[in-house]
Amino acid sequence: MRTPGPEDRVRRLIETTDEGTAAELFVTLCRASSELRHWLWEDFARDPKVRESFRQRLRNRSGVVHRFAELSDDGDGWRRELRDVRNKFPRQLYGGLTWSQLEKLIAQHRAAKTDLGAYLFTAAWHASGKRAPRSPLLIRAALDLMDAAFADPRLFRQLERLIAHTRDNADRASRRAALGYTDWWKLNVLLYMLRHPRGAYPIREFRAHLARRGMNVSVKYLQRFCTQHGIKRDVRAGRPRIRKPDSATETGVNGLASTTRGRSTASHSHRVR
Repeated sequence: MRTPGPEDRVRRLIETTDEGTAAELFVTLCRASSELRHWLWEDFARDPKVRESFRQRLRNRSGVVHRFAELSDDGDGWRRELRDVRNKFPRQLYGGLTWSQLEKLIAQHRAAKTDLGAYLFTAAWHASGKRAPRSPLLIRAALDLMDAAFADPRLFRQLERLIAHTRDNADRASRRAALGYTDWWKLNVLLYMLRHPRGAYPIREFRAHLARRGMNVSVKYLQRFCTQHGIKRDVRAGRPRIRKPDSATETGVNGLASTTRGRSTASHSHRVR
């Protein structure tokens, strides 16, 4: 999908209706989501209860939809199960840190002290490439960001700086150079925690993630980083073990060595005689 030019944007605002735009967005969402297509054809089209449940959902403007099961007749059961699971989650879900604590750490290590939502949005849009304008997640994130920016225009300036930074440092090596190597690997660890919440993290998981992104950080530095910021480490059994040679192997090797030495000694004695 090509980037709309000035004329395209003007035509959309002047000539296109709400109905036409809604139909276009609907088609875009159906193309992007196989789950939506399945729900439309299998559930909504065939089950009157699902259509009635969806009608009630349209009347109720409060609440957030997390998956298509919530739009079906059995959505109440799914919502109860979701509430129960959430109640079991600890507040300090990110290795012993809360969301606000993790957000402050990310702010310390990312380029410029910009809004975290704007930073993640810019990074996700850049990573998605040509698929970004068709992504339902990024479409909604863009609307949220614009809504927030009209309330606080500083977000527009922050977004402008972030886009310029992304263009100037398009490849991974340039971004690392702009941030500094230390901040770069720490930022990647913190963003990994943000996307993979859990109570504790094994160091080898951080190392594997950094290695996939071209960084080799020692266990010592990762342990020091976790200790410094109170990030809980998963130290349960399961780390790779160093295999020790058993006694039978040692005996075999020693026996072979002894035999070899014996043959060498006998051969030497034979030559002396």
